[in-house]
Amino acid sequence: LLIKKIGRPRLYNEKITDSHKNLAASAQLTTEKCAISYVKYLYSITKNKNLCLAGGVGLNCSVNGVIAKLPFIKHFFVQPASSDRGLALGCALFGAFSENEKIKPIKHVFYGPSISNEDIENSIKVANYKAKLLDDPAGEAAKLLAKKKILGWYQGKSEFGPRALGHRSILADPGHSDMRDLINAKVKFREDFRPFAPSVLEEKYRSIFDLNEPNPYMTIACNVKEDWRAKIPATVHVDNTARVQTVNKKIDPLYHSLIKSLENLTGRPVVLNTSFNIRGQPIIETPLEAISTFA
Repeated sequence: LLIKKIGRPRLYNEKITDSHKNLAASAQLTTEKCAISYVKYLYSITKNKNLCLAGGVGLNCSVNGVIAKLPFIKHFFVQPASSDRGLALGCALFGAFSENEKIKPIKHVFYGPSISNEDIENSIKVANYKAKLLDDPAGEAAKLLAKKKILGWYQGKSEFGPRALGHRSILADPGHSDMRDLINAKVKFREDFRPFAPSVLEEKYRSIFDLNEPNPYMTIACNVKEDWRAKIPATVHVDNTARVQTVNKKIDPLYHSLIKSLENLTGRPVVLNTSFNIRGQPIIETPLEAISTFA
């Protein structure tokens, strides 16, 4: 019935027509209207200005950006593992709550397994790669990024949820207008209209993005301020929005140091961040997966 009404699904690599674009825009607009209606109804009942969102639609950053601008929203939290990925977390919270455990807010999502230096060294040997141990990996990474290199950045425990947040990331300097096409052509092999996200120093986000509060989980799209759009073009979408991740120095010191080092070289406290994987593959987890995806 749906195919009869709106046409057959678009095939992979098939040309995107105006009909496809119109359908996508209409679906997005309708989703926004529904979400706003729900949130307004909730507020009319509770009068609570703090909103928490989860579920698959909670990953729609554009919808979240519209919700965040509603005048009665003071604090807006989107569960970073919204969608089915968050079901295990929901079960754990429900179990803890039923046992009268005190629930504490999460401060980060880096809950993956620890990887030892030995594991990394063994993986490098298996792959027959050469490696160099660095005293200042963040500083060296920033120098490479400033030279327009694309970087595989693998550190610490992996992220919980669908977004790469600086532990299993592909990084680049967002100051080049052709960088998005370069990454799509050489690394990600995905549709050219899909934007890449900016990771920004938490202490600098207000001067660049129209965002009310820190957003460490890359869950809200917001406007990029006019004087910054030409400075970070690879992370600005066609509607002048960006899906921002704010990076806190205490929570993620190494990633923060990398962005700070890049700012010292380029004047921009922002790095382009996309997940360390190729299209159709999950985000990498182990050192060997990192090496094989890099290759």
